[in-house]
Amino acid sequence: MLSDQATSQVALKQHDHACWSYRTDQERTDVLASFYAAGLAAHERLFYFASDGSEATALQGLTDAGHDVAALMAAGDIVVAEVESAYFPHSTFDARANLEGFRTLAQQAIADGFMGIRVAAENATVLNHPLIRDSWFEYELQVDALVSAEPIIGLCAFDRRQCDAETLALLDAVHLLQVDPTGSAPHSGFHLHTAEEDVLVLTGDIDRFAVDSLQRLLSSPVRKRHKITLDLRGLSFLDTAGMRALEELATDRPSSYKKIRLRGVTDFQHHAWNVTGNPRRLALLAD
Repeated sequence: MLSDQATSQVALKQHDHACWSYRTDQERTDVLASFYAAGLAAHERLFYFASDGSEATALQGLTDAGHDVAALMAAGDIVVAEVESAYFPHSTFDARANLEGFRTLAQQAIADGFMGIRVAAENATVLNHPLIRDSWFEYELQVDALVSAEPIIGLCAFDRRQCDAETLALLDAVHLLQVDPTGSAPHSGFHLHTAEEDVLVLTGDIDRFAVDSLQRLLSSPVRKRHKITLDLRGLSFLDTAGMRALEELATDRPSSYKKIRLRGVTDFQHHAWNVTGNPRRLALLAD
């Protein structure tokens, strides 16, 4: 079992959207036991989106703690479904419909007398699915907006036996929170999350080592969203390589789209961009 200190790191509250990766089935059992026990105490409806029959061991921790899981499932307090059926109900992936589905689940839970919903999904099995692979990271950013607006706690679970360290670091980057009770999860040096519609916030450090990750995470939103603002005020460091990466992303944007708005550009960055850069597709906004 997890130590008391480690278990406390699993604590999440309404509107939290967190990333979590584990190495063993026992780790999964222990973390989910803590996660769901807190949800039962808070009178939230619990959802577990399983992979390959993982619910058989994943929910064992609740049983060991004295909860009658079968009775809770029969009463609708715990809902278990296959993760692929949740993401691809009609053998397609429709991000908008998927998000609206979660919104409906949250609103129905409130109508049924619950305080909200608490969701854990085994996302490693769908991460590289051809229907979603190219849009996964943008989807995570859209989940940010949903969770911030609805009574939802979202825990995106990734089995490290199915994900490489580079991918796990990218997943960390698009989750403002990471559950890491063992202190061994890969971390990113920066984070990207949704603040409001069409506004993405960058925090942390962006240097030449982070450029590839930055471009990979932003390529889909920059390409698909007609209007987008990047808030740089939370960055503690942005070097010239990062500035060039933002220029390149803007250059690849359809010419009919509005310029990328950069909010929180410092005087130095503004001067550097205008002297050495090519910010024609960027709208530089002072802090």
